[in-house]
Amino acid sequence: NLVGHEVKNRFDYIMRTFVSAISQPEHPVVIFLDDLQWADEASLNLMRTLVMKSSAMIVGSYREDEVSPDSFLGKLLRGEEAINVSQIRVQPLDKSAVENLVSYALRMSRRLIRPLADVVLNKTDGNTFFVVHLLVTLRDEGLLLYDSKHQLWRWNLDELRAREISDDIVDLFTAKIDRLDADARGLLTLAAGVGSTFRESTLRILYATSQADREGITVDKNTGRHMTPVTEVKNTIKELEKEGLIIATGLGSISRYKFSHDQIRKAAYSLIPVADRPLMHLRIGRMFLMDAEYDSRVDKDVFLIVHQLNRSKELIREAEERISLAELNLMAGERSIQTSAFGPALTYLKAGLSMLKPNE
Repeated sequence: NLVGHEVKNRFDYIMRTFVSAISQPEHPVVIFLDDLQWADEASLNLMRTLVMKSSAMIVGSYREDEVSPDSFLGKLLRGEEAINVSQIRVQPLDKSAVENLVSYALRMSRRLIRPLADVVLNKTDGNTFFVVHLLVTLRDEGLLLYDSKHQLWRWNLDELRAREISDDIVDLFTAKIDRLDADARGLLTLAAGVGSTFRESTLRILYATSQADREGITVDKNTGRHMTPVTEVKNTIKELEKEGLIIATGLGSISRYKFSHDQIRKAAYSLIPVADRPLMHLRIGRMFLMDAEYDSRVDKDVFLIVHQLNRSKELIREAEERISLAELNLMAGERSIQTSAFGPALTYLKAGLSMLKPNE
């Protein structure tokens, strides 16, 4: 049985051989990777190996302000890791580009929308993502109105200029989420606690548990968990999709969703009171563990489980559950060591040890 660096070397060899088999220097495989600022060192090392030893061309995007100069990604970008890196800085949209975008979005000529585009540019500094969501926000707040009689959009420039708009995209989304009804807002914040991706069935159970005293809540006879009507959650999810906050990703019989942007999840999570977060993560972690034990897939889901329970470990006081979490962290640590992810492994092992008392 291979462990540690041996596993890593074999995996790197297989990936390198595979990419080499389907590409040539004159016809490279082009791989696009988003959000490189979140990649761990093991993943970045594999990326470097593919660039150096196969016909792979990797195009990556990252947020410049989230990359430390001393990080492994920072060294890669400076060419300190023996690979050639070309950088293209994505600049904000200029006046002409914002006019084109607003004109296309509203289906109106540039001449008619130019005053509106000037206000939008001033409020957003040309951030593409911000421009689009600002237009949606103005529509939602009644500052951008559609005249069906003349088939065009109307606005009041003085009101737009006076409108206080935060320069933080998270604040913009927070305000949008605040305008949702209580059910939609509650479901979205639960989803933020689960992670960037989530299942409809997961939200249904969590939502029912958090609203256990509501009329119509029933209990599953097999699991003993609170259940909420399927249609209620489905309708709320459709509302969140319509608002552009989440998108469907699942295929087949399992309904999966993800936040349409990580900043939306950040905004939703920020609405959860800090004092309430540990209990929420405890409930999510216990549910994940219960499901994994029921389906005999604890080993497969261990990272998902400990990610939740470790964020609520101060609430875990019973010896049996403390020892169980220590064992789960040990499992996660060993799994990490097997793939040469030594940094995360150390974190898991320390978390596990912190759950044990001296005599345990």
